[in-house]
Amino acid sequence: MPNAQQPYGATHTDAQQPYGATPSDATSFPAPDARIRGIVVSHTHWDRAWYLPYQAFRVRLVRLIDRLLDLLDADPGYASFTLDGQTVLLEDYVEVRPDQADRLRARIADGRLRIGPFYVLPDLFLASMESHVRNLQRGLSDMQAWGVPDDQRRVGYVPDPFGHPAQMPQLLRGFGVDTYVLTRGLSRADKAAHGNLFAWQAPDGSQVTAFYGRDGYFNAGGLGLPSMYGRMDGAHADVGKAAEQLRTTQASLGPNQGARTLLLLNGFDHMPEQASLPAVLTGLRAAHPDWSLEHAGLDAFFDAVDGEGSRLPTRGETGIHADLIGNADHPILLSVYSTRLYLKRQLHATESLLLRVAEPMAAWMALTTPPRPSSGAWRPPAAPDARPHLDLAWREVLRCLPHDDICGCSVDAVHRDGEARMRHAGEITRTLVTEALEGAQHTGFAEPVRGAGEGTDLFVFNPHPWTERFRIEADVLLPNPDGEFGDPPPVQTLAAADSEGVVPLHVLSTEAPAFRSRYVESTWGRRYRIAADVDLPPLGYRVLRVFATTEATDSAASDPHPDPSLENDTWRLEHTKAGLSLTHKPSGTTRPDALRIAWEPDAGDSYSYSPPPDAPLPPPARYAHLADFALDPADDTRIIARWQLDVPAALDSDEWTRLDLHATLRLDHARGLHVSLRYHNTAKDGRLRLLVPTGSHTRTSTADAHWRLAERRRPDLLTPGDAPERYAGYPGELNYDTHHQGDFCWTEVDGVRTYVANRGLPEYALVDAGTPTDGWRGDALAGDDQTWIAVTLCRSVGWLSKKGGRIRRVGAGPQVPTPEAQCLREMGGDVLIGWAPDDQMDATTVRRACRAFSHPAHSEEVPLLPHLEPTGPPRPRQLSLLDIADERLELASFRPEPGGDGVALRLYNPTDDAVTSRVATALPLARCAPSDLNDVWDEQAAQPLDGGAFTVRLEPFACRTWVLRP
Repeated sequence: MPNAQQPYGATHTDAQQPYGATPSDATSFPAPDARIRGIVVSHTHWDRAWYLPYQAFRVRLVRLIDRLLDLLDADPGYASFTLDGQTVLLEDYVEVRPDQADRLRARIADGRLRIGPFYVLPDLFLASMESHVRNLQRGLSDMQAWGVPDDQRRVGYVPDPFGHPAQMPQLLRGFGVDTYVLTRGLSRADKAAHGNLFAWQAPDGSQVTAFYGRDGYFNAGGLGLPSMYGRMDGAHADVGKAAEQLRTTQASLGPNQGARTLLLLNGFDHMPEQASLPAVLTGLRAAHPDWSLEHAGLDAFFDAVDGEGSRLPTRGETGIHADLIGNADHPILLSVYSTRLYLKRQLHATESLLLRVAEPMAAWMALTTPPRPSSGAWRPPAAPDARPHLDLAWREVLRCLPHDDICGCSVDAVHRDGEARMRHAGEITRTLVTEALEGAQHTGFAEPVRGAGEGTDLFVFNPHPWTERFRIEADVLLPNPDGEFGDPPPVQTLAAADSEGVVPLHVLSTEAPAFRSRYVESTWGRRYRIAADVDLPPLGYRVLRVFATTEATDSAASDPHPDPSLENDTWRLEHTKAGLSLTHKPSGTTRPDALRIAWEPDAGDSYSYSPPPDAPLPPPARYAHLADFALDPADDTRIIARWQLDVPAALDSDEWTRLDLHATLRLDHARGLHVSLRYHNTAKDGRLRLLVPTGSHTRTSTADAHWRLAERRRPDLLTPGDAPERYAGYPGELNYDTHHQGDFCWTEVDGVRTYVANRGLPEYALVDAGTPTDGWRGDALAGDDQTWIAVTLCRSVGWLSKKGGRIRRVGAGPQVPTPEAQCLREMGGDVLIGWAPDDQMDATTVRRACRAFSHPAHSEEVPLLPHLEPTGPPRPRQLSLLDIADERLELASFRPEPGGDGVALRLYNPTDDAVTSRVATALPLARCAPSDLNDVWDEQAAQPLDGGAFTVRLEPFACRTWVLRP
């Protein structure tokens, strides 16, 4: 903390004057009244974990709420306190103080303690939009359970995340929320044009009234106290000082306000209640009888604005309709996309399995499992209800999403806790998938084609609502007839079959004796690692019987190929002197240097990348050397490659370390080149990126975004010596040249689209790369006049925050060492690269290819229940749960209905065209009804399905929900 008056991350040179305030800020808005009219909102902004671990902060939270309840009981004049807009704090509290639940509920019910509407305050870019839906569902459910009055206006209060996606207004309006409060995110241009109060519109046209806290969520913090932040134990409030604070806040807000009423936020990070506030307000009213100061909640401010009759501009006029990632007055801190990337990869894998596999399978089982026979009075349930455990898994995921958690910008202990929570969510989810397959065994699956012998069944699930081919790898075990003490089974030739015929199968490896331990099952036998190309139905499964044949095994080892290469109908990969050469055969386009790996030093912290102080811009980089390139001896469809890269061991170290980068390269059907890269990081203070050439020079790209595709433009790199008018925001932070992506990004130049898909690597940039050498890069454009897509694989830093960076000069948090943020562990990632002319792969085709890569098929050996007698007709070996006819629509979720016996289906349209499509399901469903984002059945709007199908219409960029019931 710089001094007793300056809060962590404060964006002010002093307590009153924000960076970037210029006379032009006041030109568009009328001068404020001399008197002050304001709504004073007492609150605390409570990061559950940040510069202290969760449990350390929770002790403080419990003490705060204990005192707050006593204060509300003792002082009727203390009208209102806002508990930070996240209901998870109530869970944190009552777990320790269950005896206080009734007192808490009483204060919530009478409106003096304000909660919600979110469950947690998340980072808004790094989590999927469906995670935000579940976050609001849980938060609003908690509000109802805790007795929030039905007529209390909900306010979308997310004060501190590092940017706000353009579709947030649609999300909020889907839950009946029409207001939004933010601190970071407005650009200087938008602030000058719209002020602090503006209409924010989503791409689909949904609109909320947004308030931008130019002076933060602490513009009335510590009224009358020596400081807005810090230990104020024993300090006494001075009414004169409080009046001075409010005049200063009015002078800052008023010229940009757009409304006469001011929002005065009386709180700060982890700050306790200001018990003296009622007396301070009484003193202010007495000293300034023309002032109007009301102590209330956030809703009172928006009610006052509505009462003024102010008309906010909308789309087509001057309303804002874009991502809010500006930094007019507060740092936006966009490098959190690449901090501790292992957390982002874990989140991607967990969300994918939960949303795209476990929930659809739970719906399938709930609707298709017949009652079990029973000889007694008690009848076992047809299928266990997966919803409570799905909710538990979601709770664990959501608790990882607060911005200081998933962004990786907390002390190390916080992120060790986050990894454990993510692991717990994955364990629950994987067990639910296995349990669903156990339930399927109560009927069993139809027999495969004649000729398939006894063996083991492999279940393969397609997480996408269209037919797709996947390359799957899986482990299967063929049991030893003599059990644990018999001789290991010999190596046998394997085959696979389903109800339609034989599926080509390749054995990658085998071992015996091998042991399989599943729930109350222990089996000895021979384990095989197999690979197969499998065609799967839309959001459906295929069950393969893997069995041993009588054919002789081929034990001859293959000789190394003198000129290893890979080729299929669409692509050819080979190694030339120029590097990895990848050819798109239909167009005849070859890129002789299709992949590079580059490292550059990073003198930043967990919030912001920074080149070293003396480095040029762009900073120097080192390129990896391709040391090995050979066919995989176990699988001739893969190449094993190894890059080597010598880099400094640390920023200020004279020692060097070698990074050995191991990659598996495979042509992913028609989609492109799959690169699976892993390495153990031994280098501190650096950034490792994978670079893909675009073949042209461009400054624009398209990224997968929340419920849409977003165009990103590469900004100009600025230096601290540039003129102030060139800054994007206030002089404490320059432009970042990196962008956010979801599952993919692409560039399009002269009708050719270059795309890169990923699995949990959300940061990319457009860069100009120099000629690869063994030394540092010189001129950024030397010998290479094209743009490259750079995807960050690892960023290593050693501090939570520090001042004086090349991009961000002010602090963003306490200067605390975070050695585990150096990521000295296994790092890497999976990417898909490719390109094609638009007439051969249009945008929708590329989007589906990238999505199929980012969320691959799930395969799992079907559990063995040897004593179970199947009941009812067997299940088919192949089934589609959901088929969407128009390929432009995307599936957001397909899950068991929260409050009924059907399913909730959510679709979105990421295009700028209205789309009408037929949607069909093979599940036993007979009726459907439109819903909002709460997934609630509407009996009055219900319509019959037509043979399991119905027609939907989605306007451009719209997300819509339906509930389907038997």
